[in-house]
Amino acid sequence: MSWRRKSEAHGGKTPILVAPVMSPDIGTRDLSFEPNPGWSRPYAPREEIREYWKGIVTKHRIEPHIKFNTENVSTRQVTQVTAKIVISTVGFFRHPHWPDVPGRGNFKGDLLHAQMWDHNVSLSGKRVALIGNGCAGSQILPAISEDSSITVTNFCRTPSWYIPRNSKPVSEWTKWCFRYVPYALRSQRYLHVGLTEQKARTLQFGLE
Repeated sequence: MSWRRKSEAHGGKTPILVAPVMSPDIGTRDLSFEPNPGWSRPYAPREEIREYWKGIVTKHRIEPHIKFNTENVSTRQVTQVTAKIVISTVGFFRHPHWPDVPGRGNFKGDLLHAQMWDHNVSLSGKRVALIGNGCAGSQILPAISEDSSITVTNFCRTPSWYIPRNSKPVSEWTKWCFRYVPYALRSQRYLHVGLTEQKARTLQFGLE
């Protein structure tokens, strides 16, 4: 097995979306054969998800088969790899897309993108224009708004519908049950999947 990754770490899109307080837009899920009874909350933060995947890679000794920071741009070099099965999981978070805003090239302030966030830039005491209200924008807005010295204006093309995420911290008692009570964690998994499917159908087709 050979696994090539553009990023420098494990964790799917989590090491790519480096904006503050990024977490999944759906409930945190783990592999069925590697259930994790220790999630801190239903929508775990980025670093927690990265640690989960790092643990799986270490446990199953996958690290030697992974090549990080690997990207072929335009080398004209032909690389031949023989495999019985090829799985493409490049997704659509490979390159950041900047909106075509007139005058963006003349802007004197800092330009930040959710996919290439510069944590050395402090937003305290500044006026911030946040463009977009999708999965990333809807998480960045409340995160930076916690600093009362930041004035935030959110520009969005289309209003979005939001549902309460209900991501309260998981109690130690619940974690204990998931870890030691037979079928507790698996039952919670099935319940979560069922409720998510029902919610998706409701959003798509509406209530009858």
